[in-house]
Amino acid sequence: MSDCQSAMVKRATVSTAAAEGDGKAIKMDGARVPLEDDEEHSEVTTPRDISGLIEDLDRRMLDLGLQMRLPDNQADWLPIGLSTIELPRKLWESLKRIQVGILDQLINVISLHPTFLQTHMAPVANVDPYIARHLDIHRRTAGRRKRYLSVIRSDYFLAPDDSFKQIEVNTISVAGGGFSDRIDTLLKTSPGCEANFQTEKRTSGIGDAIERVFRSYKPAANQPPFHVVFIVKDYLEKFYNDQDFVCQDLAKRNIPVTRLTLADAASRYSLATNDETLQISLTGRNNNQSELISVAVLYLRGAYDPCEYSNEECWKLLEAAEMSSATVCPSVGQHLAGSKLVQSVLAEPGVIEELLPDNPFIYELRATFAEQFPLTRKTCPVLSSNLAKYILKPQREGGSNNLFGSQIRDFISSLEDEGDQPGQDTGMIVMEKLESKIWRDFPVRTHKGSVEVIGVIPEFGALSAYAIIPSAISASDKDEVSHEYLGLITKIKRETSNEAGVSSGHGFLTAVDITD
Repeated sequence: MSDCQSAMVKRATVSTAAAEGDGKAIKMDGARVPLEDDEEHSEVTTPRDISGLIEDLDRRMLDLGLQMRLPDNQADWLPIGLSTIELPRKLWESLKRIQVGILDQLINVISLHPTFLQTHMAPVANVDPYIARHLDIHRRTAGRRKRYLSVIRSDYFLAPDDSFKQIEVNTISVAGGGFSDRIDTLLKTSPGCEANFQTEKRTSGIGDAIERVFRSYKPAANQPPFHVVFIVKDYLEKFYNDQDFVCQDLAKRNIPVTRLTLADAASRYSLATNDETLQISLTGRNNNQSELISVAVLYLRGAYDPCEYSNEECWKLLEAAEMSSATVCPSVGQHLAGSKLVQSVLAEPGVIEELLPDNPFIYELRATFAEQFPLTRKTCPVLSSNLAKYILKPQREGGSNNLFGSQIRDFISSLEDEGDQPGQDTGMIVMEKLESKIWRDFPVRTHKGSVEVIGVIPEFGALSAYAIIPSAISASDKDEVSHEYLGLITKIKRETSNEAGVSSGHGFLTAVDITD
């Protein structure tokens, strides 16, 4: 048990024991609080004074904004770990080297490459209209010399041999930074906590990068003021608080921020003909005020779900933004560069070496790659005969999209029943199912407020921000570059679960204790 864990639960002294009645529960002051239904869980009994711990958690989590929004202005608690995950410093430093030493540059090079995405994404575009539209916009807009802004999180499991294995690279709608900053505060200010927290700047680091780009825009006379526009999936989405922390940070810097859904922005935009400025009318919003704004940064906190593209205007907005002077984060190229297919292509011998021939961190990145390949007619038998060894991934973001075990068998059978050839009709990626270290007897708090002690598997998300102002814009002899490692976003999931989504209730956010 880590120092922080003992501090958070020392009054509870959680132990496994048989409880009265049916079902599983935590006893608090004689009350029975149902646990989430899971056949693998043991009955947990705690002393009466855990109610004081829960009340203290309620107050502190409320003060820190650690809630998820629900419809009708209701809220759930953010699912969190009540302890820290110990991580040796040398492993923490290796993730930092990989993230800022090669991965960010790799996404940059791929997103701007004239042929890489067009060549390698073509098979998926043939069967996936959503990818096809993005690829078409990339083909028409690539090569323009614009400001560049990326916020990237790459996720890893820690294998039993203490090596990292890459799960995926997230280039769009990167979440968890704002919450993680506050979970650090929650845990490290707990009485008696002696865990070693690194000084990380997830929220402020994203703000720094956005500000660097924003300040490079100089409005002309009589031009509408520049804003940072956040495209959000829904005004009541569960992780609204997480993105709100970034918006609050920007507001403290006197940077105006506007939030719109993709469909709302698509109905309000225009492109100035004289200087390619993307403009949005806010007429009818905020007490019917009439205001026209210029877009400096279009930050896509949503726009990753095909369902958000409810009409053709949404696609026209995305293309207009790429053609305009606005900085889109992520750009269409960055979004595609973070796809599962590109991840599998980079795992092939020689691909990274051709893109970044002189980079000294190629071997270190390659060591994190798992076996992965596209699902095709040729590889389908390999997958079918090894269902326990692999998982099946679509080209989608947002979690809960992967297929496992019998789900894979049913998927392949459905294709065969329809006379389709697997792979040519799916754009799916087969990936080795990764093994991970398991932390036993780990205390967590669910979104309903109950406390459980379970076995968990952590996912370590390395977060970075990368901004480039071209010399032609900065009036300098060379490009202005801001490149920072912002810290880790650490999720844990039940050892019995295939999914780790926090907003869907499968996972929990926690913090790391860096050990020397």
